[in-house]
Amino acid sequence: LSITLIASNALVERQTPVQQQLQPLSERVHSKLNFEKNPPPTAFIIGEQKCGTSTLYFMMRDHSGVCNTTALKGQSDVRMKEVYFFDKKNMSELIRKFPEYLEHFEHCDSKELRIDATPSYLSTHGTPENIRDLYTKLGIDVTKLRFLAMFRDPVQRVISAYEHKQRHGEWDGESTLQEEIHKGIAKYSEWKQQQSGDQACMYAADGDMIGRGIYEQSIRRYFKVFDPSQFLFISLKQLTTDPSGVLDAVQKFVGLKNIRLDMHESNIGSYDPPPVPEGLAEFYAPHVDALWKLKAEHPACFYETDDNEFSLDV
Repeated sequence: LSITLIASNALVERQTPVQQQLQPLSERVHSKLNFEKNPPPTAFIIGEQKCGTSTLYFMMRDHSGVCNTTALKGQSDVRMKEVYFFDKKNMSELIRKFPEYLEHFEHCDSKELRIDATPSYLSTHGTPENIRDLYTKLGIDVTKLRFLAMFRDPVQRVISAYEHKQRHGEWDGESTLQEEIHKGIAKYSEWKQQQSGDQACMYAADGDMIGRGIYEQSIRRYFKVFDPSQFLFISLKQLTTDPSGVLDAVQKFVGLKNIRLDMHESNIGSYDPPPVPEGLAEFYAPHVDALWKLKAEHPACFYETDDNEFSLDV
């Protein structure tokens, strides 16, 4: 990867106002970077939460050519996978903290693939732009980046997320699951009423439990920033049905030598599924249809074989 800062007038003219404004700051930070010894991640598992991202990531970590990300001092073990960096809103903060971000990977050989597997990236506003702008500023060819995303039935994803929060003491108990669903649906409905004509934009859940299941909108936000050929979408059912086939495709997609990787499930909870919350399936129905339409538009982005079709079923 090149570490040459963008200097030519032609390239500077094509930079966004934010990029031009922050160029001096990037030069100060640049002195702390050595991409020859510790290059930044070029592969991202961007989501979605509770769709099998942990299973996919820890299977990929078994590959001898993949860097085993570490948590920094004082951070929880979850940071071995989920770094939570590019979903920040302030570009100057991203640039200032980029050397610290790279510390997650500095113990690895420079030739090992760095993977940032943060499942909030897919549905958080501004994340694709943050990745593009920061990497471009540092002279990195963003067309070389690869993005992986996992999906499952959005109704079951919500239930799984709720049960996960319950098990880990992350549900505050001030509201019921049904109340949270009503809030999430209302949030989306309010946003949609504000959209009109050419001014319409893609919805960003920004952590909202319900909005994170609107997969098609999240994908299209990324397609506005990166070429669709840089994406591979996989369903949880596909991974559990044929892990070997999926991992072969993933290794090829991110440029790894193909080796045998064993299936081992991660972050799996055991619980008795509650009844499907009222109104949730009806809310997601048109968004699932929109995902199938997107798949028809960009079939190459979706992993699929004759024996393992893309499906949101569990």
